[in-house]
Amino acid sequence: MRIGRFKVVVTGPTIIEAMLRSLASRVGALNLRTAAPLRTASFSSSVGGEKKRVFNYVAPAGIAEGDLRLGFKPSQVVDAPEEVRRTLSLDNASQAELNKIAIQKAIAAFERFPGDTGSSEVQIAILTQKIKRMTEHFRDHKHDNHSRRGLQTMINKRKSLLKYLRRENLQQFRAVVAALGLRFT
Repeated sequence: MRIGRFKVVVTGPTIIEAMLRSLASRVGALNLRTAAPLRTASFSSSVGGEKKRVFNYVAPAGIAEGDLRLGFKPSQVVDAPEEVRRTLSLDNASQAELNKIAIQKAIAAFERFPGDTGSSEVQIAILTQKIKRMTEHFRDHKHDNHSRRGLQTMINKRKSLLKYLRRENLQQFRAVVAALGLRFT
């Protein structure tokens, strides 16, 4: 495999080859199909014959120390060279990558089924992550009034989604508010 001026020789499917193929496809050197994100959701049914979904809501996990970029897991890079581990470390991730990872974790925590992005719980979790990011932005940029209007729009949208969820399913509403640590009266 040749990437730019470097010739890389890799035998068999290894983590390094997967990383290089991923990087090359992002640069446009190769045209590879991207894999769908792997997510799991747990479902259970009640004994009375009526099926019910049971969700275990937990607050979306923050970005942990061992998390890696480009969808790699820490167990996949145990045998990789130090340079590869440093490259995949979140210390080298851009703010956009960190934001995307935080939103993906929020989706994974609240989705009803794999790939769910439209349910009220998921939308509220996504908006909460975006609101947190914007409030951090305003600590440094106090006079960014254009973005402040966008923040106000996101807060109002989340508020209306919370009202809808409270009206439609009070139990899920309470679980979401508790998991995200929101104040809603």
